Amino acid sequence: MKRYILILTSLFLILAFVANTDTCATEKPTREEVENHIRPLFENNEFDEALDYLIDIDSRFPGNSDIQYMIGIAHSGLKNFDKAIEHIENAISIQDTSANYHMMLGNMYFAQAMQGSKLKIFGRMKRGREEFERVLEMNPSDIPARYSLMQYYSQAPGIMGGSQEKADKMFSEMQEVNPEHFLTRAATVQKLVKDKKLDQAETKLNEYVQLSATRRDTTVFAQSYNMLGYAYLNANECDKAVTSFRSYIHLTPGDPNAYDSMGEAFYKCDQPDSATIYFKKALEINPDFNHAKEMLEKLNTKQAN
Repeated sequence: MKRYILILTSLFLILAFVANTDTCATEKPTREEVENHIRPLFENNEFDEALDYLIDIDSRFPGNSDIQYMIGIAHSGLKNFDKAIEHIENAISIQDTSANYHMMLGNMYFAQAMQGSKLKIFGRMKRGREEFERVLEMNPSDIPARYSLMQYYSQAPGIMGGSQEKADKMFSEMQEVNPEHFLTRAATVQKLVKDKKLDQAETKLNEYVQLSATRRDTTVFAQSYNMLGYAYLNANECDKAVTSFRSYIHLTPGDPNAYDSMGEAFYKCDQPDSATIYFKKALEINPDFNHAKEMLEKLNTKQAN
């Protein structure tokens, strides 16, 4: 399924938190103890267990902004974006000088907008944009905020402040601040795709993946392969689309969307048997993945006729 790259992955924000938490817990357990316990749970998507642990700490030692923030991350992993926003806002009410908190809050407003009612999308997207702008006020050299604003400006309609000129400005600033940052590299690929320089984008993306050193980096590049794959598909270059989606699967084998995207490529390239295999694989990973269900129904109806 085609995804707009508007929100950064929860994993990226989790790792950013562990590396850059702005405050230290003064109560027991220590911050180090909490991090050592919670990090593997987050990385393995064991958000229910993480939430139980964090809620217990919060009940015994209330008023800690880091704990509220981590509870918000756990809720975001469970797609409970309303709850995530509630707890991250609690963290900000306790400690308003953390750029990480505002960055995560902006992403949660975007996630909430994409999940919720169309009537509320404008307000939520505006709130998310304002949080990213706040991050830049606090830290003018911040790359993730510029990356998110670049996505916003390039994809939002004009009535919501979208503008390719603004998006290009964010991209230029990213290159000036840190051209080697993995998000600047991801933005470079996206710019090439947008300019329909697909083969150049593929070459750059393959190069950047070889240079990447962390799971955080490859998770973002996986989404770039998804974008590239759909660009090739729209250009009727089926073989290149399939190659891009294979790279997506290789980088994130546990993501049902990767298999769904491959299934859609085979569907559009008139290979229904292969499409069925990949849609079923997406549903093995996530039985509630609606797009794969809908595509299988289309395939079954088409074959029945």
